Amino acid sequence: MPEDLPNFQKLSRMLPAIHVAAHHIVEPYDHLISQRRLRSSCSSMQHSDKTFMGMTTIPKNAEDLTVMCAILFGRELIMRQPVLGSPLCWAAPTGPRSA
Repeated sequence: MPEDLPNFQKLSRMLPAIHVAAHHIVEPYDHLISQRRLRSSCSSMQHSDKTFMGMTTIPKNAEDLTVMCAILFGRELIMRQPVLGSPLCWAAPTGPRSA
C-alpha cells in the first residue's frame, strides 16, 4: 500500500526501544525504482525524528542525500555536525585489474 512506508516510520517514531529508522523498513514498490531512494529518504525526514540511513551505494545517491539534508537542516549545520548515518561504498576505478 502507498502509505506503508510512512506508517511504519511513524510507528518506529513512537517506540523508544528503536533508535534508528534504518535503511529500509519496507520497500516502497509503489514508486519508480529511480525514485525509491529519494522517496524513502524524504519519508524518513518527514515522518521520523530518528536517525536514518540513506542509500549511498553510488556517489550520485550520496550527493542527492547530502543536498536533501542541507535543505532540511541547513548547510551550516551539516558542515558542523553529522545529521545521518550511511555506509559509503567506494568503487575501484574501472579497467583491468592486476592479479
